[in-house]
Amino acid sequence: MILFFSALLWGYDPNFPHPHRGKLQPLKKSPQAVSLTKAQKMRLQNNEPVFLRVKKEGSQSARGVAVQYIHASVDTVWDTILNYPKYTDWVENVTVCSVYKKNKNIWHTALISEVMYISFGVYTQNHIFREKGYMYWVLDYDRLSDADDLLGYWRVQEIQKSPPLTRVDHSTELILTGVPDFILEYLSEDALVNGTRWVKRESER
Repeated sequence: MILFFSALLWGYDPNFPHPHRGKLQPLKKSPQAVSLTKAQKMRLQNNEPVFLRVKKEGSQSARGVAVQYIHASVDTVWDTILNYPKYTDWVENVTVCSVYKKNKNIWHTALISEVMYISFGVYTQNHIFREKGYMYWVLDYDRLSDADDLLGYWRVQEIQKSPPLTRVDHSTELILTGVPDFILEYLSEDALVNGTRWVKRESER
């Protein structure tokens, strides 16, 4: 599957700009918690992630939201999410993750993954509003990423202080040119669910 769509990518490169300045609409305000059914809330209480697919009519993108309860404080969860240098140890297939520029609450990061010797790289601009309980990201369009477009957010909410319990909502929207919808949807779901799992695992250590 990875081999199939890798040939359709243009190849990440920090020395060239992206071919456009954005096709997806980034966040303009703090995201709301997604609504959950009683059954989905039970899954969270049983330490299982919940995934919701959001399908836009006529859209070529895949968007989803994964929700997870984490038995750790909000500060611990944030410290885990923002510890980019540790992603190579914590996140499967990530070979490079670094912050190459910081401007107050805007961090620019490079993330490169490798599966079966195929590399996939994205450069993102991360807008961090930790005190407001969320952050969002878009591509850094001054650099060439393998995704045609990408955006997303983390939403971190305290449920209770003692014992600590935090709800995390993790959302992404992704466009990969020339990739069939079912592959795009699979990649989106896999990244979101695994993303909440590793944050839970490392935050609860």
